[in-house]
Amino acid sequence: MKQTLEASADINAWGLVGSIFFINAVGSSLDAIINLYLVDQARYLPFSFSVSVFVINTVLVVGQISGSVLHSGWFKKLSFKSVMITCVISWIIFYLDLLNGFNSFTIVIITMAIGGFCMGQANPKLTAALLKTAEPDIIGSLTGLMNTISIISMPLGTIGLVLLYNLVNPASSYIVSMVLLACSVICLFIPQKQVKTELN
Repeated sequence: MKQTLEASADINAWGLVGSIFFINAVGSSLDAIINLYLVDQARYLPFSFSVSVFVINTVLVVGQISGSVLHSGWFKKLSFKSVMITCVISWIIFYLDLLNGFNSFTIVIITMAIGGFCMGQANPKLTAALLKTAEPDIIGSLTGLMNTISIISMPLGTIGLVLLYNLVNPASSYIVSMVLLACSVICLFIPQKQVKTELN
């Protein structure tokens, strides 16, 4: 399983698992964080609260669907690592905008679209790569591993970041989210261990 993960994504297996864990933890809390922020800043929004939530969620969903569908031409050349890095950068910009006092609704829309698109690209790319490189008898185990990472990380991220937002302050939630996103990128660059072979 370790060799298959590294061969499919060209990333250290533990780094890949860690990166997926961190980005899922943050991604799962996005909707709750956005709603909480919009409630607090409703008077500064260009639209009503309900319309703003609808617009942001629609953009995010359309981005995810587009990313899942567009896998030909130039998009086919994008690597899993580059897609993950682009997603992290867009969401860090999003949190910086919130940390700055929601200076631009346009930035939120753009970052949600890019982040959603990249997440839509990442999952099929990784799945396709795993199916190409994995032995048939471990495909079920690999799928179970990926699902387990999501099942564990999503509630932890949502509960932890939302609690920080409510019990400490919003800024702490944004900063921790950016730290987790940075950890996700760092994990992608953990070097793979070279397997030494002896020539007889």
